[in-house]
Amino acid sequence: MRPCLFDGCCTFEPSQHNHVYCNKCRCKRKEEARKKRLESPLVYDEETFQLQENRKLALAERQEAKDKWILENKTFCMFDIETTNLDADVGWILCASFKPVDGETYTIRGAADDTNILDAIRDELHKYDYIVTWYGTRFDLPFVATRLLLNRKEAIGRLRHIDLLYVSRFKFKFFNNKLENVADGLFGGDSVKTKLRGSVWYSARKHDKKTREKAIDYIVEHCEMDVVELENLFHELIPFKKISLTPLRSY
Repeated sequence: MRPCLFDGCCTFEPSQHNHVYCNKCRCKRKEEARKKRLESPLVYDEETFQLQENRKLALAERQEAKDKWILENKTFCMFDIETTNLDADVGWILCASFKPVDGETYTIRGAADDTNILDAIRDELHKYDYIVTWYGTRFDLPFVATRLLLNRKEAIGRLRHIDLLYVSRFKFKFFNNKLENVADGLFGGDSVKTKLRGSVWYSARKHDKKTREKAIDYIVEHCEMDVVELENLFHELIPFKKISLTPLRSY
């Protein structure tokens, strides 16, 4: 015996394995009628279509207006770091450069250790409404976060972060999405980015203070050029970024 699936009105002996509604009360027909009442009728008329299109346009215009307001009223800062290794549990931060939009470039500089600059870097990130990087999603911010964690320091916390690499990658079709390649494509020979040789990195890790400081001087110059180049790209690419959709993430 099986109870009726519609409302349990009675029990019955099913004639087949999929027989779930009783015949006595015509519950199968009742269930079909119930489903029909729940289904919304499909609307096919030009007025509805036009209203839907107008709504899309209004939403797009509202988002554009909000993006413009954010650009005019919020602070944006370019951010880049240089490290002794690509992994934060092996290397450390040599320097971190900042450049507010239309502002002066400045750098927090380390030495043979970064423990004395980690707090300053974290605090500096929170001075701005939006932090702008190139591949900072997978390198700069995770590296800083890892160094803070390993040294038992307070985490970065919540940031609004714009990674222009992904604007370049998903909105355009450059041969290569490295910072220097996109800059060369947009600005030609006017690119300001410098090249770093492997010997410079090696010298920056040496115990000899004079050799190390000379190498770090060059690396700092390179890092500052990066944020200058990043600001140039920011002005070119930010119109293609929906700034108002930037989430507040924790690092």
